[in-house]
Amino acid sequence: MSDCSNNILVGYNNNITGNSNSYVSGTNNTLTGTEASGMLIFGDDNTVSGKSLNSLVGGTNNTVSNVKNNMSFGSDQTINNQELSMYMGTGHLIEDGSHNAVFGKENTLSKLKYPSFL
Repeated sequence: MSDCSNNILVGYNNNITGNSNSYVSGTNNTLTGTEASGMLIFGDDNTVSGKSLNSLVGGTNNTVSNVKNNMSFGSDQTINNQELSMYMGTGHLIEDGSHNAVFGKENTLSKLKYPSFL
């Protein structure tokens, strides 16, 4: 832990940098971002960065950046620039949108103007 405040770190080889009011549990999880706050991360090998706020990331090998008020469960997902959305499954690529719900395997959403349910 460095350059952060009010965080809880449980497990092995987890890292929090430049964050506040977050909880990280599991192994090899990384949470970075000077404007990130209120994150709950559990599982293994998850990476969360950027201005990520008030979101939950659970599972294995997920990469998340610049999310706000999201829930993500599963594995091997890449989620960037999302707000008020929910993702469950494996292998999703989700970029630039809001108010989306994605379930299943290997779905891709990019730059959607309207809420979607996959």
